[in-house]
Amino acid sequence: MNAFAISGLFVGIPSVVVGIFTLLKGRNKIHLIWTAFSFSIAIWGFGIYKIATTLDKNNAIFWWRIAEIGVIFIPIFLVHFVISFLELKRKVFLTLFYILTAIFLYLNISTDYFINELYFAFNQFYYILATPIYTAFICVFIASVIYILFELGKAYKKNTGIIRNQIKYLILAFLIGFSGGLTSYPPVYRINIYPVWNAAIFISALMVAYAILRYRLMDIRIVVRKFVIYLSMAGFTYGMFYLLIWVFSKLFGSIYTPATYLSGVIIAPLFVAIFYWLNKRIQVFANKYLFYSLYNYQETITKLTDELNYYIDLDKIVNSIVNTIKQTMQLDRAGVLLINQNKTPIHYQIAKVVGFNEYNGISLVQDNFLTRHLQRTQKPLVRDELILLVKDTKNLEEKESFKQLHKNMIQIEASICIPLVSSSRLIGIIVLGSKVSQDAYTKEDLELLSTLSKQAAIAVDNAVLYKQIQDLNKNLQAKVDEQTKEIRNAYEIEKKARQELERLDKAKNQFIL
Repeated sequence: MNAFAISGLFVGIPSVVVGIFTLLKGRNKIHLIWTAFSFSIAIWGFGIYKIATTLDKNNAIFWWRIAEIGVIFIPIFLVHFVISFLELKRKVFLTLFYILTAIFLYLNISTDYFINELYFAFNQFYYILATPIYTAFICVFIASVIYILFELGKAYKKNTGIIRNQIKYLILAFLIGFSGGLTSYPPVYRINIYPVWNAAIFISALMVAYAILRYRLMDIRIVVRKFVIYLSMAGFTYGMFYLLIWVFSKLFGSIYTPATYLSGVIIAPLFVAIFYWLNKRIQVFANKYLFYSLYNYQETITKLTDELNYYIDLDKIVNSIVNTIKQTMQLDRAGVLLINQNKTPIHYQIAKVVGFNEYNGISLVQDNFLTRHLQRTQKPLVRDELILLVKDTKNLEEKESFKQLHKNMIQIEASICIPLVSSSRLIGIIVLGSKVSQDAYTKEDLELLSTLSKQAAIAVDNAVLYKQIQDLNKNLQAKVDEQTKEIRNAYEIEKKARQELERLDKAKNQFIL
């Protein structure tokens, strides 16, 4: 196997993996387009492998046509992906590009205008020679690369936070991938540059996967973890299957004997028990070592939700919430604002803040827009995703409110607001800053924090009620003490009056005598 064939596998296999991951999570247009793009690269990569491993000219031209199907689809799917990701309005441009892609595809499959002549390159495999149509396609390909980098570069300057990081990794990935992939074109003009550098697309695929995992590009982190677990269990199952076939063949001469069937009946329950045990161990391993930071604070915050059930003191509950989240997730600031239920209109009071300026914390909720939004959605609000809400909102007043809220969150350096909702009623807000590592909040982070906020809201609400009851009891006791004191004073006055009457009565009697 030559280096060109190996590079084809390095291109094809990662592209299939990323494509499958994305397809499993494919709930919107971006996922589907990226899946199509990944599979296009995979077709190209596996086509390269077949081209590099055949010495038959007819087979080579067949596999070149197959490989070029993937190549023809790569620029259009990539352009479509970037336009959709950046939410650009390029409907006419995309339509014309798809028509041009269909023309190139027809010329490749049904005519000799796209691929015509082959030559034996590097004494290893057959390579195509460029036709005028193929040269035109190369120009279109290069133009599409320049276009997407231009659009991504503009968007990078405009955006911040998660979206900015997503764009950064996409730009780097595409630069590396296309720098390597374009080395496939010099040999079509008999320029002897060995086309092995297209293996750089392997690095490109890994970088996009990194952006997906770290910056929620397409929210498939959970799928990655499940894939590791399922792949491991599939490997164990197939390994045991072929091991048993080998053992039975050695011991009994065949797998179709009475002794084999009897052994199978005995082994089957044992296999199920081992499978169940191993599955649990692999899940623990994947969570603890492959996703260590996630596992670490998942475990800690889960313990916190259990602890909240035992606290009745409001200050202890709030301190536990703020300190645990801040320390476990390594945040630069965190705080809890609670609604004072005894005041109207809605009035917040600071329960605890660490890292935030107290006045800034209250300024976040002064106009009550954030309160109304969290009461309606009852979901965490991420600052970096407010930009998307601004774009999606048709109501001009609401659009301006989202813009102002985004500006306020930047000003006080708040990254996320999590509602505390008890009995469908907003009772407060958890406000969190950025992670010290500058990592973005992942989908699992948000799900974990949502679960925590529900437990915390119940604990806070119960603690507030308990405090109110305590205050009521104190007030009642104070009133009882006050009434008792008044009764005692009245009794003393009445006693003195009676004593005075007795004294006067006695003096009167003595006077008469």
